[in-house]
Amino acid sequence: WNVPQTFSWAWYRRHLADKERFPTEQELKNMNWQHIALGANGLISYCYHGLWKYVKPEEFEAHWRPICNAAAEVKKMTPVLLSADEAPEVCGAPETVPVRVWMYKGDLYILAVNAKNEAQSAELTVKTGRWKAHSCEIGVAGRMASDNRLSVELPPLGVSFMRLKSK
Repeated sequence: WNVPQTFSWAWYRRHLADKERFPTEQELKNMNWQHIALGANGLISYCYHGLWKYVKPEEFEAHWRPICNAAAEVKKMTPVLLSADEAPEVCGAPETVPVRVWMYKGDLYILAVNAKNEAQSAELTVKTGRWKAHSCEIGVAGRMASDNRLSVELPPLGVSFMRLKSK
């Protein structure tokens, strides 16, 4: 389990108030997917107390809605994330692009997350099987460079959650 940051550090570190801010929706989503790609099987986006205490009532929704949107994106993929089916190994991602894979109902799902605030490329090799791209479930679509290689161009803090089918 992991607890992604869903608050502003300025709420708790007053001396840094001019340097800290609440995460953007893109940052919230990216943090969730980074945690999952690095092995988290559960997320706790706790922030309600901080929102209640430090945010003006008229600004509450502007902070709460991005948190809900980020959680809804993860919820959409729950059946895949909870799958216990054995998935083939995937390699080739740079260190700053965490990757995780699942098998669900015979399809291979590959999550690649850009942990940097600059564009990155990843050439992912599936160690077994022959695959074809079926759909991009979340984020940017990758393309098959060959039967076992998925090429992904990730924008800054971008995510690609691809569904592949066996050939």
